[in-house]
Amino acid sequence: MTADINTPDFWDDAYRDERDGWDMGTPTPVFVDILDRCGMDFRSIGGPDFSTLGRAPRVLIPCSGRGYDALLFAELGWDVTAVDFSAEPLRWLEDERAARDLDIRILEADMFPLGKDYPEHFDLILEYTCVCAIEPVRREEFLRFAAETLRPGGILLALLFPVDGRPGGPPFSIDIDEFKRLAMDSFSLVHESTPATSVKPRMGKERLLVFGKTLRKLRHEEIVRTPMEEISSKKRHPVVIVVDNVRSLYNVGSIFRSCDGALVEKLYLCGFSPYPPRKEISKTALSATESVPWEYVYDVCEAIGRLKAEGWRIAALEHTTDSISCFDLAAEHFPLAIVVGNEVAGVTDEALALCDFAIEIPMYGAKQSLNVAVATGVICFESVRVLQGKS
Repeated sequence: MTADINTPDFWDDAYRDERDGWDMGTPTPVFVDILDRCGMDFRSIGGPDFSTLGRAPRVLIPCSGRGYDALLFAELGWDVTAVDFSAEPLRWLEDERAARDLDIRILEADMFPLGKDYPEHFDLILEYTCVCAIEPVRREEFLRFAAETLRPGGILLALLFPVDGRPGGPPFSIDIDEFKRLAMDSFSLVHESTPATSVKPRMGKERLLVFGKTLRKLRHEEIVRTPMEEISSKKRHPVVIVVDNVRSLYNVGSIFRSCDGALVEKLYLCGFSPYPPRKEISKTALSATESVPWEYVYDVCEAIGRLKAEGWRIAALEHTTDSISCFDLAAEHFPLAIVVGNEVAGVTDEALALCDFAIEIPMYGAKQSLNVAVATGVICFESVRVLQGKS
């Protein structure tokens, strides 16, 4: 018999040896009461009205054991997934599911990696005697798993037991304040109460917490970035930006940053457009001057001539008598070099005369144009959207 609670063998042995005192043999009375009072409308306990989804709400029950709660929810029309890495109780659940002719997805699996197979899939996660069964140091991991598998707007319904400060475990006592603190990274607490419907031996030793999944800004270290040394080997989008007499160093820096984000082929700086190294450019480029291939060519017509010779189509980002909307760009327009012009005068007449066509960004307010750096960002990413075949 293994003493490692992180293995299925520990729990299989406990079930076989009838050391399963946590198993009440019935659905959890607190959950029965909630379903009797609420049905699928959980607004009275801070959750959503699941009956408005237009489909059966999806509930995940981790550490399901013999699955009495899984059977209860399935009988009431929920789309139920029960997961446990112990095979013994799941055999009983499978037999009972078949006998009742219920549709329950039964997973014999470690719950923690489930976010990879079921990302933001579930509307409700039902927690009871799971948090107390895992090692206390893994509670943050449990909450991360819950956040990964819950859809935005979903809820974690946690009936925490025991909360009486008992030593040892399992079951390991749960510090409510500590659990709430850990949950705040991905959840907001929308309901808390001490149930009056707990089974008698557990009365006053359980706490009902309902958490709503919230959007969370990623920490700096969590944001996935391509290392600078790998940028040169990435396949770039067939887009070139030609900057025609843009005066502001800060605008040029911002254009560098948009070109980096859209992974364009190259950036040409022409005329009196400033070029690196300049601290003002670096301030808004944020090192994009190192990741974007660029070249200074004084004569914009020379730069356009080179691109034409290489087979690029040339478009001016400009209001003309025949401009097309940027939203009408199509795959056949690429590879495409886009000329962006001066903050006041726009694209020079000489450059415009060499362009195959013109593109404009539709404006819906009082102003007729965007700042050149903003407009460049728009056209870069609109080009990427078209190239990736997204409508």
